[in-house]
Amino acid sequence: MVVVVALPTAAAPHVVAGLTGAYALRVVHTWAALEAALVAEPVDACLVDPALEGRGDAARIECIRATYPSTAVLLHTALDAALVPTLLRVGAVGVDTVLLRGIDDHRDRVRAVLERVAFRVRSSRVLDCLAPSVETLPSAIRAALGACIARPRAPWTVADLAQRIGVDRRTCSRAFARAGLVSPAAVLQVVRLVTGHDLLQEPGRTVAQVAMLLGYGRPRSFATHVRRTFGVPPSRFRLLPPEIVAARARARLNRAAAQERSA
Repeated sequence: MVVVVALPTAAAPHVVAGLTGAYALRVVHTWAALEAALVAEPVDACLVDPALEGRGDAARIECIRATYPSTAVLLHTALDAALVPTLLRVGAVGVDTVLLRGIDDHRDRVRAVLERVAFRVRSSRVLDCLAPSVETLPSAIRAALGACIARPRAPWTVADLAQRIGVDRRTCSRAFARAGLVSPAAVLQVVRLVTGHDLLQEPGRTVAQVAMLLGYGRPRSFATHVRRTFGVPPSRFRLLPPEIVAARARARLNRAAAQERSA
């Protein structure tokens, strides 16, 4: 995940030290440098001080939100009464979180906030990867699948998916059938594995760690499902380009749906 840290020179080292190695960091200290970083590449999250150059600048934050709506904006600032009007103004444009310098900006807190952002970004990426296979599903089901991806340790069961949607299992299964898809359990399995591939792209994550993140009791179970669905072991699975993973995942869903229809 690409994270731009836009903080004053004196404040940046504290935050950067806690994030180094976990994310692809781009550290800047001016509004102009922040804009250049956002233009240079897709950015998943931006951790920015609204008083980056000395005083609160709500207009800059509003511009970022309007120009780069897919980039999560998190504020990191001092507890200063003079900044209250700025914070109130930018709060109306969809700022994700406010971290107060020296109060709740310790390493674990910042990482936890960014991890939530990462899983939200991942859910969108995984569902985009599986389009058009899942585009025929009702929006409520797509949202529920996104919630499963965003909280991968939660149960990946049809009962849990149906509960998220607010229907029983049978109604959930009929919705998948009407969309021309295989059973919900099979779709969940493929979505889970594609999520695993996305997690494996992060530096430092082992196969065992990803298996645990996805709620598998044993790494061997994860490896078995990867081989069965994608035809390679996890060590090669992580090296597959996303477009190859997407193509194989869609092919798997299409084959399974055809087999169910002919049964």
